[in-house]
Amino acid sequence: MLDGLANWMAANDAVIALVILFAMVVSFTLERVPPVTTAVVAAAACFAFGLIPQEEALLPFSNSAPISIAALFMLTAALQRTGVLDRMAQMVISAAASGSWVSLVLMTLMVLLASAFINNTAVVLVLIPVVIALSETLKISKRRMLIPLSYLSIMGGTLTLIGTSTNLIVAGVATRAGLEPFTIFEISGVGLAVVTAGIPILMLLGYFLLPKGGDPDRKADKPLLFLTDLSLPAAAEAGVALPRSAAVVRHTRTGKPETPETAPPERKDAAEVIGPGERLSVRLTLPELLTIIEQDKFASGIARRSPGEGEETIRVQAILSPNDPNIGRRADQLSYLSARPVRLRGVARYGNQPGPELASTRLRTGDHLLLEGAERAIDALAATSPLIITRDLPEKPFRRESAGFAIAIIAAVIAAAATGLVSLPVAGIIGLGAMLVLGCLTMEDAWRALDPSVLGLIVAMLIVGSALQTTGAVDLIVNTAVPFFMQLSPFWALVAIYALTSLLTEIVTNAAVAVVVTPIVISLAALIGIDPRALVVAVMFGASASFASPVGYQTNTLVYAAGNYRFSDFLKIGVPMNIIIGLISCMAISYFYGV
Repeated sequence: MLDGLANWMAANDAVIALVILFAMVVSFTLERVPPVTTAVVAAAACFAFGLIPQEEALLPFSNSAPISIAALFMLTAALQRTGVLDRMAQMVISAAASGSWVSLVLMTLMVLLASAFINNTAVVLVLIPVVIALSETLKISKRRMLIPLSYLSIMGGTLTLIGTSTNLIVAGVATRAGLEPFTIFEISGVGLAVVTAGIPILMLLGYFLLPKGGDPDRKADKPLLFLTDLSLPAAAEAGVALPRSAAVVRHTRTGKPETPETAPPERKDAAEVIGPGERLSVRLTLPELLTIIEQDKFASGIARRSPGEGEETIRVQAILSPNDPNIGRRADQLSYLSARPVRLRGVARYGNQPGPELASTRLRTGDHLLLEGAERAIDALAATSPLIITRDLPEKPFRRESAGFAIAIIAAVIAAAATGLVSLPVAGIIGLGAMLVLGCLTMEDAWRALDPSVLGLIVAMLIVGSALQTTGAVDLIVNTAVPFFMQLSPFWALVAIYALTSLLTEIVTNAAVAVVVTPIVISLAALIGIDPRALVVAVMFGASASFASPVGYQTNTLVYAAGNYRFSDFLKIGVPMNIIIGLISCMAISYFYGV
């Protein structure tokens, strides 16, 4: 009996693969479990049913896609650690001050142009935090901006042959099949048609179909702002500029408090600089405050006792618990400052901001304190006080002195991969090594930048895609459709091929679809009397323009995790986008290739 069952499974492995695929799509749609759980269970089922030969079982783990994304995650962490992303966000936010439309137009142009010449996965990874910062400034839910970021990068990638790896794979397969090589800008006419029509369609559909509710983790997106007092000694030779992101709460000169709003006209700009003998109360993000402390240009915080000579200090974040005796006291009356050689560097609070000065701030339950002291003093404080102390700070100081190196390395990685000098994963690993050597980030920063759920989802989907390809399930779908294509007119055959490619791309990796479908459509072109280049371009666009599924294209997967979307959020806007963009692409291909 067991032998009979084994023989049946061996003879019907393509059917089993399709059943697993169907169950996976149903689970994605119902969203009863996280998507990565569904994908991993489906991958395990493929292994359990023997749909992938043992000698090929580990091949999906060596695929370049997860390696490339992991490397890009780490390289993006260097942009974060060196303050480049923070500066980009500040520039976009400054543009937003001129009006939301100005900043949104600039962001759209940036995404389209970058995606035309740079791997769009890298573009999206770099711009996700910038778009989130812009959404905060414009008071627009990030969930209404991150899906458009992915879709714009997909459309931008269709503008040139090097815009997506899918284009290059299809072009390579077509050339090996005997077609003349594609030039970089051969598909640009079709791509321009897609972009020109796609942007207003995305705006219209997005207005009605993108999630309208607030962000589920809106509070978590907003960084805590620490209030601190900064000063320069009167003997200092010159003033020191504040970081651009610092928000000045009070500027005290000669003992008189002065806010940016109450300062006289001639002093309006002076709030950005601390002069000798002056003191400013400012709000800063934790990385910015840590950077200022590391630079040691200003005196900051409150302390009554100093550490012993030669003692190294550490910094920790402490939270005031409800039974803390300091609740209601001023920050300069914090009892721990008298009991231990500890310095209070800053206070942060969710919701109502503390202030207007650090010393006069009344402490509340849940306040976050940035404390600095000798390790023995911190240990004693943790053992004897009700403070909730976190030794591993969630953020690190910026390494702005290495920002130029980080930008140059990222540019070199992208250029090397775009020109074909080396593959993207190899370029990424070399770039990561250079980042570590030049001090742009530490290995700890690199590991922390990885998103296990995203990488797990991609690897699991690669395994399922490999099973569909190995068992012949993809070939079964395509070959079943071929007789149908031969009965259609040339234009509708073009539309059908685009639709089939697009459908397969939503459930199998686009690289696998490109490799399988391209040679088939070249052979089919001769039978139905169509220029094979037209059908090959249809495969390019059908395999790249994947909007309806968060697992159909890597940029969708990235924003899916960053925006905490539901699977249905992509279906609502992605299905009509797929249909409309598909028809526009086919009409443009028909026009340029005479179908």
